[in-house]
Amino acid sequence: MIVKVVVLLLALCLALAKAKLVGDPTNFNMKDPQVQEALNFAVAQYNKDSGSLYTSQVLNVIKVQTQPRVCTLAVWSQPWLDSMKLVENTC
Repeated sequence: MIVKVVVLLLALCLALAKAKLVGDPTNFNMKDPQVQEALNFAVAQYNKDSGSLYTSQVLNVIKVQTQPRVCTLAVWSQPWLDSMKLVENTC
């Protein structure tokens, strides 16, 4: 019996290790127009905020990743009072 439980737990751990978690960063195409727009914006903002006489420019992009935004909605339900209220919203 113990061996079965250990084998099941090991299989579960291996499956979870290979599974992709929600919100994990994923690689993205560097040539995507949205990536180029975000890069241009970031460099322009950096140059604006730096206060330097010289401007910076991008020489090389090593990696582009996106990370889906995790959204949490928490609802407090009291069915005996016929009441439902949104108590948390991180969207």
